[in-house]
Formats: sequence, structure tokens, C-alpha cells
Amino acid sequence: MKNLYVFFFLLTVNAGFTQVKTNEVKPEVIPDQAHVEEKAQFPGGQNALTKFIDSEIKYPAECFEKKIQGKVYVEFVIDENGKVKGARVKQKSNAALDAEALRVIKAMPRWKPAKVIGKPVRSMMVLPVSFKLPENDSEKKDKG
Repeated sequence: MKNLYVFFFLLTVNAGFTQVKTNEVKPEVIPDQAHVEEKAQFPGGQNALTKFIDSEIKYPAECFEKKIQGKVYVEFVIDENGKVKGARVKQKSNAALDAEALRVIKAMPRWKPAKVIGKPVRSMMVLPVSFKLPENDSEKKDKG
């Protein structure tokens, strides 16, 4: 049995007045797979992924009104063809925030799949999506 290294993306999205930050985190070992030579990549790279999520995410109105914030971890597979499959909320926050994060992940275009020995393989991803409201009105105006 070989091991597959999967890379996690840390993505902080301040939806509505979005300010997005991304960082790569340590890979995790998934049993029963071969070592990944090339990790799965969003078309256009990390910056394009950030822009996609920034443009697609909509802060749920009920959460905005009630000043509900949170971080939702969405787990999904990038299959051999680059399709996003099996997306699910791995760590919940609020039902409306969870649903919005999941909707955006499911709407992603095809990725460039991970490769082992030059062949495309499935890989698992976890994407944390943070919903954070501005702290005050002046910050809201600066970002709006």
C-alpha cells in the first residue's frame, strides 16, 4: 500500500466586504494511495481559487442581520477528471453558513487533478471557509 499526500488550503473569506487570505497547510496522509507527484490545482492556481470564492460567496442575510460569524470546513474529492465530488461539511458552524460554503464548493469548475507517475488520481481536499463581519461601520465603508 502506498500513501497519498493531500494538501489542505486555508482560506479565510470575509464575505460581503470580502477580504481573502490563503495559506497552504501541512499535507495529510491518506492510506491506500500512491505518493502524489503533483497536487490537485484549481484552474489558474491559488489566486484564482481565492477570486472564485470571493466572487461566488454570499453572506446569508439571516446571519448578517444577527451578526453570526463562523468557519465551515468543507471536505471534497477532486476526481481523476478534475470534478469536485462528494462535497460535505466536515466541521459545522451555523446551518446557513454551512449551506452557503457547501454551495460554493459544489459550484467550482473542474480542477487540474493530482498526478501519480504522470497519471491523474483522486485526491481529497478540505477547505475552511470563514465568514466574518466587519467590526465597525468605518471598516464596512472601507471594504464596501
